[in-house]
Amino acid sequence: MLTRLDLSVFCPADLAICQGVFDQICARRAFARATKEAELAANAVLVLFQNGFNDESDLLVAAMRFIDRNGGWRKAGPSRENPAERRGAGFRQRAGIGHWQH
Repeated sequence: MLTRLDLSVFCPADLAICQGVFDQICARRAFARATKEAELAANAVLVLFQNGFNDESDLLVAAMRFIDRNGGWRKAGPSRENPAERRGAGFRQRAGIGHWQH
C-alpha cells in the first residue's frame, strides 16, 4: 500500500509532465511565475497528478477546469477603503468565494 510519503516522490519524467502543464497554464492565463496565481496553478497541477491525472493532456484539462471552477484566480482586488475586506481577500480567493454572504 502506498503511503502519503510515497505519493510525494516524483521521478524526472513526472516532473517534466507537471512542468509542461504548468508552463501551458501560465502561458494561456498570462500568469507571471512569481505570482500567487502561478503558485496556486502549480499546486493544482501537482495535486491532480498525485490523484491519477498522469497523462499530460488529461492533466492540463483537469487543471484548467479546476482553475475555472475556482474563479479563474483573476478577481478584482479588495477595495482600499475597507481594511477588513483586505484581510479576508486571501481566504476568499483560496476558497473560490467571490463575496461573503450576509
